[in-house]
Amino acid sequence: MNLFSKSPTFIRQLFCTISIQRLETINHHIRFSSQSSKAIDSNKQQSEYRFTLPNGNLSNEQRQFYEKNGFILIRNLVKPESLDHFRKRFQDVCLGKVKVLGMTVMKDVAIAKSEFADGEKAITKIQDFTLDDELFKYCCLPEIVKYVENFTGPNIMAMHTM
Repeated sequence: MNLFSKSPTFIRQLFCTISIQRLETINHHIRFSSQSSKAIDSNKQQSEYRFTLPNGNLSNEQRQFYEKNGFILIRNLVKPESLDHFRKRFQDVCLGKVKVLGMTVMKDVAIAKSEFADGEKAITKIQDFTLDDELFKYCCLPEIVKYVENFTGPNIMAMHTM
């Protein structure tokens, strides 16, 4: 006998029971999460900063901006000649001159079919550029790492790039 051959009352009771169990599980997760975060917070110094670390590379003003907006702009961080090198590599990937196994070149179909876009302009992103030794060098630039440490701490790993 399958579930749908049972009476409507039985089915309603079954779904109510399942829903109640699921809500109890979710409630447990929420309670556990808030209790563990309270324990972590009580062990840390009270700070107005949640997403940045006091590494000394960012001013208080920059940290506050990041905390509020979720991004920060550091002008002239990377030398123009380095940017030119990475731009050239990006263009070579976009034009198909360089192929890297496992790296995905994403095109926006609407842009790619447009008469206004060609080459790199049709590319919206390259995923997993950690697989390309040249492009990954950008992530490893000391000037980049110096600032990334303000958000992650010193144990930096690239899990996914685009």
